[in-house]
Amino acid sequence: MRFIKRKIKNRRGEAEESSLNVPLLVVVLAVVAGACGLIYFLVGPLVFGSDPEYRIVPYGQGDEPTLTPPPTLTPDLPAPTDPPPLAPTQPPAVLVAITADTIGRLELQDRLMGHSDAVSSLAFSPDGSRLASGDRGGSIRVWDVATGAELTALSSQSEWVESVAISADGTVLAAGGQDNLVRLWDLTTGVALAPLSGPTAPVKSLAFSPRGKLLAAGSDDGRVYVWDLAVSADTVLVALDGHTSYVTSVAFNPDGTVVAAGGEDDTIRLWKVPTGADLGVLQGHAGNVTSVTFSPDGSRLASTATGSDPTVRVWDVATQATLAVLEGHTESVSSAAFSPDGGLLVSAGSGIQDNTVRVWNPATGASLRVLYPDPNAPVNDVAFSPDGTRLAVGGASYLALWGVRQAEMAGDPAPTATLPLLDGPDDALAATLPAANAATLPAANAAAVPTSTPDPAGCLVTARFDEINLRAGPGTGYDVAGSLALDETVEATGWAQDAEGFTWWQLAGGSWVRADVVTWPDVCFTLSPVQP
Repeated sequence: MRFIKRKIKNRRGEAEESSLNVPLLVVVLAVVAGACGLIYFLVGPLVFGSDPEYRIVPYGQGDEPTLTPPPTLTPDLPAPTDPPPLAPTQPPAVLVAITADTIGRLELQDRLMGHSDAVSSLAFSPDGSRLASGDRGGSIRVWDVATGAELTALSSQSEWVESVAISADGTVLAAGGQDNLVRLWDLTTGVALAPLSGPTAPVKSLAFSPRGKLLAAGSDDGRVYVWDLAVSADTVLVALDGHTSYVTSVAFNPDGTVVAAGGEDDTIRLWKVPTGADLGVLQGHAGNVTSVTFSPDGSRLASTATGSDPTVRVWDVATQATLAVLEGHTESVSSAAFSPDGGLLVSAGSGIQDNTVRVWNPATGASLRVLYPDPNAPVNDVAFSPDGTRLAVGGASYLALWGVRQAEMAGDPAPTATLPLLDGPDDALAATLPAANAATLPAANAAAVPTSTPDPAGCLVTARFDEINLRAGPGTGYDVAGSLALDETVEATGWAQDAEGFTWWQLAGGSWVRADVVTWPDVCFTLSPVQP
């Protein structure tokens, strides 16, 4: 076959045939190109060196070749140092013990954010540095009390944590819930330990003995189970019988020899441990008992009950007689706690309308303060820190720490009287006390104001910090209405409490300032509450 054909002239004006054999030319070129590529592949690396580097460059860039400089040796550099921390805008709060003398200064100090479900139970570590909280979603969190930082988040594997407790040496965290088990963790490492079994129904309440490692658990099966974790964690030491319905709360006395338990049979039972000897039954509540707690000296026991009996009762442990019936809550009372000095008793309201924390004098039955953590959320538990400087409050929408700031100015001593009550006098209180206590009961709210009534015009509040905001009303939701400079003094004419529990002073010009950022003299306690 030829590449070039001879030309042939066709007749009748047709075009000449092509003189080029196109198909054959295409085949030859393809063979030549393939041979060249094979030769380059085989001998190219030997002639031109290593394989070329391929680089993908976005369209429109890289027209100029990019040269990569050879690596250079970098001398060792000193380790980077953290920048110095920024100075806080306000000095850290120095808190003093919450007592009958300082209760007038009790204010919200911190909100601990992290729970996504209602907080159901609280427990401080024995040294007061940590706070454990359980919620109704099955999670447990451990907090640094001083900073409010979350230290650990644990899962109980129960859909609802009913109770948490910390051992006397601060090493073991226990939690009870709907899965009929008591779950344990090493609090120093966060490692889960083997759970305790025995209860045949949900575990509603837990309590560690103040000495040793006895752990008591109240169950819906009507029994109280006691383990000695120092001896055998997998064996029930003693099971305490007597309740005819759910056991809702358990507590050890201060020396760890007596266990008290409240139940839905409206009674409180006492046992000797570890023998299990029955010490008696306390009767008087007209509703299910929701919590029990011993006073620091063990001589008294406080108990709370449900909505059909919204009272707090104080009992003499030795005689098992009722010492006081504290009335003021209008719905179920979920929890109570004594202050470490025994001079205060706080109780938590849990209902639709009564979502208050009330502070009482347990010796006289006098109502000293009413706190409003969240008017729309039940309060589920309250607990004092071991040193008495913090009151933890857990509810359906929050976990908060309350405290009393140390008086910082020479002319501002800690008050001996409390702020006026928001709910007014409780004249019916004396009628609820036994005769032995009624004689010593002061006039209603006598502790709320000084015996002498100075001129309230002398109530001058002084700014503790610079550029303090003044508000058009008692709450941070109101518009800013001015500011105060450090040490600036303004007359106050009244006071009110906001939804978060903060006290606000109404100033002479009509604006408001929050009480925790100013100082004030005792004469301010004579001012009347103001409806904003």
